[in-house]
Amino acid sequence: MALRRGEGDGPTAVEAAARGSYEVLLASIRASQADGFLESGDPEALALTAWASVHGLAVLLLDGPLQGEVAALGSGMHLADVVTKTLGRGLMVR
Repeated sequence: MALRRGEGDGPTAVEAAARGSYEVLLASIRASQADGFLESGDPEALALTAWASVHGLAVLLLDGPLQGEVAALGSGMHLADVVTKTLGRGLMVR
C-alpha cells in the first residue's frame, strides 16, 4: 500500500499509524483465508477493497453527502456496522 508522504524524508506519525492499521487488516485477511473463512484470492486486493470501503464511508460521513444526514440514516456507528458486515458477507466463503 502506498501512502502519501508528508514533509521530510520519512512517514509522518499519521502515515505510520495508517500503515500499521493496514498491516493489521492485511494480516487478518491472510489468516482468515488460511482458516477457510474468506474467499481465496489476492489478499492485497481484498485488503484494499476493505480499506477503501471503510475510508469512503468515513469521508462521506465527515466531508461528503452524508454529512448532516446521519440522523436520517442511523448513527455513524450503525452505518459503519452495515458497511463492514455487508463487505464481510461478500468476501466470505459460501
